[in-house]
Amino acid sequence: MHSRAFVVRVPHAACPVMGVQVVVMQDTLLVWCGAVPSDIEDEAHDGAYAGALSRDWSVAMHVPSSTTMTTSLYRAAYHDDVSRRMSERLATKLGLRQLYLSLDLPDVLVPRGAAALAPEDARALQALERGLREGLQRASEASS
Repeated sequence: MHSRAFVVRVPHAACPVMGVQVVVMQDTLLVWCGAVPSDIEDEAHDGAYAGALSRDWSVAMHVPSSTTMTTSLYRAAYHDDVSRRMSERLATKLGLRQLYLSLDLPDVLVPRGAAALAPEDARALQALERGLREGLQRASEASS
């Protein structure tokens, strides 16, 4: 078991940098992601960011040659299951047995009900997921 911290830069004026902390266990990743100050270094030296663990928290379980099942562990009333959907896609693409994903996103990046996100916000969420996928892949490979 080991941990790693890194940042994902996204194309968004209000929140251009997201901090990520990953705990790598056997067949399982525990991931926290949230907004951090924009002047932070790409690799956190102390491995600690501040934020809420359970603002939007889910688990995805992927069984090879089967399906990926997800459930929300906790989410704020106004969140729209962003972590549940994102954890399902990440676990499937990375072939992870279990992925616990906690997102502490700024309100501007959280879709609310039927309202669509602004184009800038949608691009930022896509960039965040892509950055998470790349960072989690590196963290998984480093533990092998």
